[in-house]
Amino acid sequence: MPSVNYTVKLDEANKKQAEFVLKELGLSLSVAINVYINAIARNGEIPFKLSLHNNAKLNENFEDYLICKNFIEKMQTAEAQSRNENSRRYSFEEVLENFDSKVNENG
Repeated sequence: MPSVNYTVKLDEANKKQAEFVLKELGLSLSVAINVYINAIARNGEIPFKLSLHNNAKLNENFEDYLICKNFIEKMQTAEAQSRNENSRRYSFEEVLENFDSKVNENG
């Protein structure tokens, strides 16, 4: 059967959360969309119950994922900056002193 390309506009946060869940299931977004479309075509209906419910655990896991992703991105940026010969270098003592002053500022 020939395939076609189809463009879909998605909410960025929902797309990322869906990709997070699908990755845990070992699926790509493309595969999941194909499964969904095939089920509609085969059964003549949306293949799941539509309801409003609070999935707090999923949201908590996704927030943890975003925090880790943000941390990794910051570490990668810092690593790239550390390779720049023009970057300011700090001694361990300077880092601790700066950390202590920030802690004292925030009480």
